[in-house]
Amino acid sequence: MKLKVIILSLVVLVFNSSCMHKQEAGTTSTSSFSPKACVDSVCQIRVEGYPQEVAVLIPAYADFKQVTLFFHGFSFGKERDKDLSSIMNDFEVAKSFKEAKTKRILIIPFSAGQNVDYRKFIKNKLDLQVFLASVYKAFGIKVMVEDAQLIAHSGAFLTVQDILKDKSAENENLKVSQVTMLDATYSKFEPKVYTDWLKSGEDHKMTVIYLKNSPTEKMAMKLWGQYSGQKPGKEGGINLGNADYLTMIPEAEVRNQQDAHWLLVRKWFGRIL
Repeated sequence: MKLKVIILSLVVLVFNSSCMHKQEAGTTSTSSFSPKACVDSVCQIRVEGYPQEVAVLIPAYADFKQVTLFFHGFSFGKERDKDLSSIMNDFEVAKSFKEAKTKRILIIPFSAGQNVDYRKFIKNKLDLQVFLASVYKAFGIKVMVEDAQLIAHSGAFLTVQDILKDKSAENENLKVSQVTMLDATYSKFEPKVYTDWLKSGEDHKMTVIYLKNSPTEKMAMKLWGQYSGQKPGKEGGINLGNADYLTMIPEAEVRNQQDAHWLLVRKWFGRIL
C-alpha cells in the first residue's frame, strides 16, 4: 500500500514539473486569456506583469518580429473609454487593422484614468521589452520583437516620450523605427526628444497629426518649422524632413464635432498602421 502511495506521488510530481517547464518555455497557458479570448484574429488577453487587458491583433501573414503599439489617450471612465472594448469599438480598430493589410502585430494595452498604468509599467524601453515578451509568452511565441512603431493619442505621448529618452545600450536590440503623434503635442511635449531620435537613425520616421486651432497645433507647427520649408496643407501627403507628413483636420470638421479629438483617431488610424 505504501509503495502504491509513493509511486502515485512520484507521478504527480513529474506531471507538475512538466507543466511548470512548459509554462516557463512559453507554452500558451489558458489562464493568460480573458473570457473574450480571440475572435477573428482579434484577442483581448491578460498578460503577466500588466494589470489591464491588452488587445492583440494578428494579421494572416504576420511578421512577429515587428509590432505596432497604440497607446490610447487619457481614459476618464466615460462610455467610450471605460475599458478596452469600448476604445476598440469607438475607434473601429479591428476594421482599420483589416483594411490596412499590414504584416505587423498590433498591440493595444488599456491604461486607466490619466494613463496611470502606462506611466507605472512602461516607463522606458526596457519596460517595453518586458511587456512585449509577456504578450508573446501568453501566445507561446518565442520570437523576439526587433522593430516597434509607436502611436500615441493625446496624453499618451508622455509614455512614448519616456521610451525615446531611454538610450541604454542593453536595450538596442529593440529598435523604435517610427513614431506617430495623434493630437498629442501638448504643453509637456519635448521637441528635442523627438528631433534627437529622428537624427539618430536614417530610417527613423515621425508623423504628427493635429487639430487646427487646438492646443496641439502650436507645438506641431514648431516641429514643422524645424523640418520643412513647405507650407502646411489641409490634410496629408506633406513631407516633414525625415518624417512622413504633418497634417491638419479641416476646421469645419472640428466645429461640427463635439468629440473632434476622437474623430481624428478614427479618421487616421487605418492610414498609419
